[in-house]
Formats: sequence, structure tokens, C-alpha cells
Amino acid sequence: MALTFDRYGGAKARPLLGGGTAFRIVKRGQRFLLATPDGNAFWLKACYGIDITDGGETFVRTLHAKYSGDPTYPTWGYWWPFVAQAVRNLRQWGFNAIGEYSSNYAMPVDTNNRGRGNSEKMPFIPLTNAALQAKRSYGVKELMYGVDEAVTPGLWRVEGFPDVFDPAFARAVGELTWPAQLPWLLGTSTDDRDYLFGFGPSRALGGWHNHLGWQAAATRPTQTRNPRLWVGAKQGVTYTDTTVYTKLALRDHLRTKYRALDQLNSAWGSRYTTWDSDDTPWPTGRGFLDESGRSPWLGRDFYSLSDSAPAVRADLDEFVGVIAERYFSVTVGALRSKRPGHLVFGPATISPAAHPEILRAAGRWCDAVQFSNEGVKALRRGHSLVGKPFFVWTTFMAQADSPQASTKGWAGSDFPTQAERGRAYARFLNELTGFRADDDTFPCIGIDWWAYCDKVTGGESHNFGLVTVRDNPYDGVAARVSKTRDTSGQPVGGETRDYGDFVSHVKQANDAVFEQMRDLAARDASRLSSRSGLALLLPLAVWLAHRTDAPALTRRELLCLPGAAPIASARKVPR
Repeated sequence: MALTFDRYGGAKARPLLGGGTAFRIVKRGQRFLLATPDGNAFWLKACYGIDITDGGETFVRTLHAKYSGDPTYPTWGYWWPFVAQAVRNLRQWGFNAIGEYSSNYAMPVDTNNRGRGNSEKMPFIPLTNAALQAKRSYGVKELMYGVDEAVTPGLWRVEGFPDVFDPAFARAVGELTWPAQLPWLLGTSTDDRDYLFGFGPSRALGGWHNHLGWQAAATRPTQTRNPRLWVGAKQGVTYTDTTVYTKLALRDHLRTKYRALDQLNSAWGSRYTTWDSDDTPWPTGRGFLDESGRSPWLGRDFYSLSDSAPAVRADLDEFVGVIAERYFSVTVGALRSKRPGHLVFGPATISPAAHPEILRAAGRWCDAVQFSNEGVKALRRGHSLVGKPFFVWTTFMAQADSPQASTKGWAGSDFPTQAERGRAYARFLNELTGFRADDDTFPCIGIDWWAYCDKVTGGESHNFGLVTVRDNPYDGVAARVSKTRDTSGQPVGGETRDYGDFVSHVKQANDAVFEQMRDLAARDASRLSSRSGLALLLPLAVWLAHRTDAPALTRRELLCLPGAAPIASARKVPR
């Protein structure tokens, strides 16, 4: 029996819920799933980057040549036929959602007052990206820039972390979060983790992201200018409001806890002379706001605080949670207000190996989170701290079997051929659908693939794509030297070499997700013998009792049984 889908891509075999106006998260038995506005089961298979940015000039020239005969070309150029064909491709290959960093043209709704949206409709995940725009356009300071370089050798200073306590940050989030009540809106990602340095893997777990509590303590209390920040073609930003509010928030947090400065000094082994600055220019003063990381009690391990005094470590670990709470309360709160009823996913991405206080805060505020692919062990840890369903950002490449053969790929993600790359994708999907958390649930609700096209811009040259920069799918037919036409009559080929088949493996794996879940459920059912296990099977038994004259259940029908209950959305005020 062929699986059929509703207009949003949900499996119609059996509904999980009644109809609604937005996507929801549902727990059926021990498995979490998304439900479409029509109430049908949906396991996310999104794709980032339906846009021209990654493919560079070659991609743009190819699109001009390919779509110059389209009726919309004289007014809109290649955009409408390109985004329509891209979504048709994704649907054919088993994907069901438009991921972040996709052009507004790709969206199924009218954007920028164009009077129309993409003719090929698919649910989408927008990205607010206020952390970047707040620094560029709203005067929000970047905390990492304010840290003394003499104390932090080797610290990666690209983009950094915004001053989330600055009132301008909340204003930026509010203005950049557009209101929406759109059934095609699957959920929103708040920011790109590249601009939230500190939300990635911690050094204690083999990562490279610095400790946000140490950074708050050591950063300068004021900034007048940041010459490193780019705004369009201009480099450098000058601030009218020079206050670094995160440093003040740390001071106020500690003053509330310790009340008297001598109590803080006793606990930390510090010698601060005032809660403020002693009017000696930073970083040489002796006040709390003059702290620069040069004090022996603070230590210089800005990753793990291994040389910090124990009380310092405990207090700064606690303040990481305060920073995260502020970030999520502002960003998620704005989305709850302007997009009521819609799902919120937090940053794209958050590391499952991030500081535990960051993950706990994400769990308090978000409906689900997007983890980066850092292995099963990390996913298990991340879920245990977040306590919410998750989907996973990932990519694989086959540099040697692509136009990017001269560039070395990422260790562990690079394979010798497109076929091997495809088999790695299939194995990964099997791992995700079969991932069982420590609480005995199946919390993974999907994947967010990076990306639609190979990336040859921004100093990169990587085979991330489903298509080449000549817009040829890696299907073993189009991405070849010989020029021909595909089944829709569009030109393909023209590569410098023949490349292998990745897409066929992707399609087969994507199409088999529900069947994989059914097989897992059947194996579990055969092993259940306890009373609690029988309770989990009761909805199935009741449903079967009403189908005594019906034919045997198909595999896909077994997936979508009744008795599912929606998860309560995250509160505006966290628990």
C-alpha cells in the first residue's frame, strides 16, 4: 500500500490528532512525532539553503541560462522557476520541509510584498538571527571583543556572543520577529549558533567553545567601538551607549547572593575594593567591574575554569544559566507573543555537549531543540538535560567524488564516493529513528540537512550539496560530463567529470523512515511482558478491536495509531 500525504507532507494512513492551524508535537506511546495542521504524522526531513549564496557565480550563471525562457524571467529573473524546481526536487527525494537560510522566494507564502509565494508549497523553518543583527544594527556589544587578548591567547574571536542584557537586544528581537499565523510555518529557529559562541560543545567534553560566565566576568565594562564588526561593506561600529550590561548583570547577581563585598572576597579569595570600578582604567583596576581575567582567583582557563577558585567556578557556572535564561526568555518570549501557537526550536544549532545550564534553559523555553550531530553519546547527554524532543543538523560529503576534490573534507564526515556518502546518510537516519533515550522514549523528531547546493563561497569549497554548483543533482545521471536534458526538459550535465549517485540513497532512506519506526515498534511489542508494557500496547488493542472485519494492518498504518496526546507548549514564564 503506497503511503499518501496531506498537503503539508503528513502521513494520512492514520491521523494523530484532529485538525488545527499549526504544527504540533505529539507523543504516541514512547515515540515523539510532529503532527501537521491536518493532524497527521510528520517526521521532519528538512533541507537548509535553498538559495544562491553557497553556489557562487557559477550557480547564478547556470540558473540564468536554465530559466531565461520562463514567463516570469523578464520581471523576476530565475527566482520563481528555480525555487519551484528545488522544492519539487526535495519532495521527489523524500524531504518535506524548507530549512533555514533559504531564500524568501522559496517560502510557500507571500514575502516582501511580492504578491505571491512559491508555487510549490512545503512547510518551512524561518530563522530570526537577531543575535547577528542586534550587533550590526542596534548597537548591541559583542562580549568576546571586550576580553583582554593578553589573557586569552588562541580564543576564537569570530562573531562571539551578544550582550543579551542590553535593552537594545530585546528591542532588536522584537523588531526582527515578524508576526505570523501561518499553517505552513513549521516552527522557528531563533539564531545561528555561529553568532552565539558559547552555545557550542564545551571544552570539558572535547569542544572549543569558551565559558560564558568567565567571559562575563573578564570582559571590559564599557565599549566605545568594535573595529572588527562588519555592517555590509563597512567595517567597524561606534557605540552611543557604551555600557556592557552583561557585566553589570553578573555584578548584580553576585551582590544579591553575597550582599556584602567582603563576603564575596571571602568566598572567592578575591581582593576587590568596590562592586564597581575604582576609576583606574580597565584592565588594571581593583574593583569588580575592573576584572579582566588577570586575577589569580578567576584563573585563565576561559574554557573550563580548571584553575579558578572553587566558589568562582560554582558562581560562574550558575551565571551561565542566568545568561541562557535571559537569552531564551527574550527570543522565545517574542516568538510566543508574535507567533502564538507555533513551535519554537531555539538556535540552529545548539550543541548536545554544551554547558548543562544552557541546555536546561533551552528545555524550559523551547518546544524542541535542534542539536548538531556530535554522535549518539552526545545526543543522549543533550536530551537528558533538555528533556524535550530534538531534531539533528548534519551533513556528509564525498570530496573526492565531487568538483571540490582538491579540498580536504571534514574528518568523519567525508567519504570516498557519492554512493558511500549516501549509505552513511541512510545509516544515520536509521540511528536517529532508532535512538532510544535514557527515559526509554524515542525523542528524535527529524533531521535538518546541510545543504541544498555545494558551498564554494566564504572561503569554503565543500561537497555539502544535493546538487552541484551547476545545479546538477548527484543522482548518477545529471552530474556528468555529457550534456543532456532531464525528464522535465531542463539541461543537465556539463561537469568536468562524472560524479556518483548520492540522491538515490537519500530518497530510499527518507522514504523508509516510517517503515523503520514500525519495525522498531513491532520488535518492542514482541518483547513487552510487564504490566507497564501492556499499558503501552492498550491503545493498539482497542483500535484493533474496532477493526475485526478490516484487512490486516499495513506497516505504515501501524505507525499512526490513535491515542496520541499533544505535548503542552512551553510556557511564556518557564517552570
